[in-house]
Amino acid sequence: MLALTVVVPPATPATAAPGMSAKLTAHSVTMTVADVSPNTPSASHTRQRLTVVLSLRNNTKRVLQIQVAADRGDPIGSQAALDSALAKPRAPSADLVAHVATKPFPITLLPAADADVVFRTTTDIPRDAAICLCHDAIYPLYFTATAISGATSTVVAATQTYVPVFGKTTPKPVLVSWVWPLLDRPHRLTESATGRPVFLDDDLATEVAAGGRLDNLLQVVERVAGKVRMTLVVDPDLIDELAVMSDQPYVVASPSGRGTVPGTGAAAATAWLQRLRTALDEHPGTELDFTPFADPDVESLHENGLSWTASLPSQAALARVTSALGARTPPHDIAWPVGETLSAGTLAELVRQGTRTVVVGEASLPGNDNLRSTTNALSPVRTRAGAVRAAVTSSTIQKYVTGVLEPGAPGVGELPQLVSEVAIRAVQSLHDSHFVVITGPRYVNPDPPTAARAILATADTFWSRSLPLRAASTTVSPVERGPLRAQHNHPGLPADTVNSIAYIKRSVPAIASMFTPADASALLGPLPAAAQRAASSGLLGDPGLSIAESAKLAAGIKRLLNGVSLVKPANGTYTLTASDSSVPITIKNTLGVETHVRISAHAENGLPGFTADSVPARRIAAGSTQQVNIPTHIVRTGRIQVVVLLSTPAGMPLGNELALTVRGTALGTVGVAITTAAGVVLVVALLLRTIGYLRRRNTPRPPVREPDDVTAS
Repeated sequence: MLALTVVVPPATPATAAPGMSAKLTAHSVTMTVADVSPNTPSASHTRQRLTVVLSLRNNTKRVLQIQVAADRGDPIGSQAALDSALAKPRAPSADLVAHVATKPFPITLLPAADADVVFRTTTDIPRDAAICLCHDAIYPLYFTATAISGATSTVVAATQTYVPVFGKTTPKPVLVSWVWPLLDRPHRLTESATGRPVFLDDDLATEVAAGGRLDNLLQVVERVAGKVRMTLVVDPDLIDELAVMSDQPYVVASPSGRGTVPGTGAAAATAWLQRLRTALDEHPGTELDFTPFADPDVESLHENGLSWTASLPSQAALARVTSALGARTPPHDIAWPVGETLSAGTLAELVRQGTRTVVVGEASLPGNDNLRSTTNALSPVRTRAGAVRAAVTSSTIQKYVTGVLEPGAPGVGELPQLVSEVAIRAVQSLHDSHFVVITGPRYVNPDPPTAARAILATADTFWSRSLPLRAASTTVSPVERGPLRAQHNHPGLPADTVNSIAYIKRSVPAIASMFTPADASALLGPLPAAAQRAASSGLLGDPGLSIAESAKLAAGIKRLLNGVSLVKPANGTYTLTASDSSVPITIKNTLGVETHVRISAHAENGLPGFTADSVPARRIAAGSTQQVNIPTHIVRTGRIQVVVLLSTPAGMPLGNELALTVRGTALGTVGVAITTAAGVVLVVALLLRTIGYLRRRNTPRPPVREPDDVTAS
């Protein structure tokens, strides 16, 4: 039989005042399932307890006299029937053979009041219990709340929950791979000028302390370890951050924005890492896999032509992480992209970096119409870089995982749906084993008892067995689902972040050429890792922080580029009195290290008449100025606008260009040639004139004829 207990919170007289005008409807009361225990009745020949807790809320302003009744519905034997029941619960058929109706139980619901109703019943395989386990199916349990007013009765609420039963056959277990995240956003970008670790904030100390999100995630691992073999997906940068916090004095950027303050999370970080090591040591069946360093949004990076690295940024970081994990160095062979989707190009790059299994949603590998819900969730995928296995999650299962685990969601009240979605695979095909992949929400903050119960109820029953993902990839038979189809179902990195990262990646190699190897390592070495942190999946929920931190990195690059510059002369006009002259230019280095730079000059707009020789790279001492003479050649007189440029040895511009005016007064080759020719012409003309004169002087003159005598009259 079914026993029923009602728990009604006390109400004040004012709360109970009736308002009889409202007409009752099927929504006058909200009734939900708060819990079902156990989620799977044991296949026992002796009676076992089954408890269902219902929560009722009176949505009216009147006192309601309610009768709550329960019944077992039609057994569900297929995925299609389960989908239909979940979408629209239906009352049991009137002619159901094993009809298990209960005598309605009366309760009084005060206006806007809540009440919990607890059903206690029994199950067994023989037919002497209230619920007979007479099938291999999903049993729907249907509940109604009816308001009674005189001779009138109105159904004011109805709900349904589910339990898998296997009373006739012990099925071959469903193999379940739970992928559990131990992930968080980066809490640092680079080190300070002193080399001490500087964190953006001290939030990580709160995360790993008692009651923090990472503490809750690890509690779940501890609760199921030894019973369920899980795959833990961990960001190596998170482990390194905790190792730094526990092993070194670390500082945090001051909330005021000025200076730093001491960090407070050393003890909590040490304790969290010790708990993780203990869980791994005592339960070697638990798999550990690293994301690429800082868990970047690889799809956003790839589609913007940017690269990433899987490994930690330094040997020191690798040593810290290895030590923190008890001499473990987990592989990077399992990829879990954001949104469980990625393009073929991104997947190919992951394969080049060592990925052997990738977790994707069924929308990314929908397969064809011949696929059934019982198809193994493992599929081969071919890429340009080689083959990879895809572990395919079910959107329906994942929906209920979110409903159970996310704060503010129904919690254990939705666990029966999750369990039934996994168990239906065994119901449909009792004698075949099936493989299912379930992932926890990537940045979930779970209630540890609820999350542990969900994992155990789906992966540690007589009809299910846990199997870590790496082990599954070598033991489960894959099923062909066709080509990968990328789904654009996550926001991706902000455009400003992408632009800053691209600028950093483009600039670092060129800037490095102007420093000594040691100085380049100190100044630029941390930047690629910092850029990858700025691209972390953990920052997708806080795009403002991603933009701000990547912009800081780009600004640091610009400060280096502007640290060496050309000094503008007091008078920007130079007069060159010879065709081959030098132009003196002053270079200023405000950086704290020596630099090597190149200087060049050319006529504005490429106008002819002026050229400058190439100048070898010059060493400019830290904090100094130096004058460099640029050999130039000018072949015409007049004013010429000249542009002087400073660059790294690799050709990246430094500082601002310098505009000068050059005035040539020397004739130059052409001028000399013209002048010489003119002189020759002048000399020849003078010579000819002289010769003519001499000839005229040496020629005899004819006699002068005397005039005839003139007689005066």
